[in-house]
Amino acid sequence: MLTLIVALIPSLGFMSANTVPRMGYTTTANRQSGLFLQVPVTLQIAFCIGTWILAGMIVSSFLALIHVPIGYDPSHLTVVRLGMTSNSLTVTIGGQHSSPEVAALEGFADQLRAIPGAKSASYATGVPFVEPAGTLEIQRIGGVSEAPRVISEIMASPNYLGSMGIRMLQGVRFSPHGIGEQEIILNQTLAKELWPGQNPTNQTVRLITPAFSGIHAHAENAIVVGVIEDLRLSGYAETPEPTIISSIRGMSFFDVYPMFVVNGSVSPETIKEVASKEATSLLPNYHVISVDSGRSQADASLGKEKQRTYFALAGGMIMAFVAYIGLYAALTYYVNTRRRELAVRICLGASPWTIRKIVLSRAAWCASAAVLMSLPLWPLLSHLSSSDYLGRLAWSTADALLMALTCVLLSVLVSLLPAMAAASVSPSEVLKEQ
Repeated sequence: MLTLIVALIPSLGFMSANTVPRMGYTTTANRQSGLFLQVPVTLQIAFCIGTWILAGMIVSSFLALIHVPIGYDPSHLTVVRLGMTSNSLTVTIGGQHSSPEVAALEGFADQLRAIPGAKSASYATGVPFVEPAGTLEIQRIGGVSEAPRVISEIMASPNYLGSMGIRMLQGVRFSPHGIGEQEIILNQTLAKELWPGQNPTNQTVRLITPAFSGIHAHAENAIVVGVIEDLRLSGYAETPEPTIISSIRGMSFFDVYPMFVVNGSVSPETIKEVASKEATSLLPNYHVISVDSGRSQADASLGKEKQRTYFALAGGMIMAFVAYIGLYAALTYYVNTRRRELAVRICLGASPWTIRKIVLSRAAWCASAAVLMSLPLWPLLSHLSSSDYLGRLAWSTADALLMALTCVLLSVLVSLLPAMAAASVSPSEVLKEQ
């Protein structure tokens, strides 16, 4: 609203009958009115600088966000989510339902993997853009005794890492048939926390599962077989939490909403058709809830950031349009009201460059003054960049200065047309206008 009010001031000035230079009319008066019009134009450019600095921070933050490594490539992944039927869920709550066998879950994954175009498929409690719900406590064994700490847990098929395309940093993946001990893989954050500067593979830890749904808390030992890079399963903006991945081989558990990830070029429609058919035979108490493309989920996770970026760019474009249209109008007004003066200078031998320089320097002075006027906005923008209101933007004084200098350059470019008009003033035509 303030921008529009400031933008209207030059227009109101031009609408004033005693200040508007009419066609075929020349005056050397109205210097105060010219200054009156230049002041709001300078304010417009100052607000334009502040707007573009803010837009630049938002765009830079978005570009940095989409380049954050998330630990996997979602473009070729499809997520299949199952859910229990209402009757089965009722029986489960009553305690008369047996947990689905691990073999049934892996058999379902095998059927998904057999779809033409599918490279791999696996069961997991942690899939792209769905935050893992499981937590437990982990404690180092041996050496200095340490208190347990709460971590996130992903239970998955042995080929989960291959299906997701997760890169191993140390150690090996899960053994296809198990090694007789519970195998776990740590993410990089947890590995650095438990064994800073050391190799965590082949280390033994104690996993403490809290009491849940009538099941007493219990603890078991597990061996660390590998370390993977941090995963951002909930999206690009997620901060990686200490996480382990446990192999479901040899485990006994119950999952109300099992999830599967398919890697390949298969369409979600084809996967849904096969999944619905196989769920009937392998997991009869379940039905398909959703089949989502990893690429579409990735785009959806960036929806708010994209909207904010587009809004910032649109605001910057509107502010620039208002500011530089105002500057162009003010400079055109200046040239029209100084035609006699410019004609006299030309008669006295002033070169076209000298005449153009008068207008260019006026635009440069206006833009430079706008930069100085925008400086009080910089601490405010820096404060906003460190708050959650705008999503933790990155403030850079160098980038802000570059944006301000760009606005000055644009001001000079906008002044080229009025400057050319000033240099083309014909003294003979000015005399005819008198």
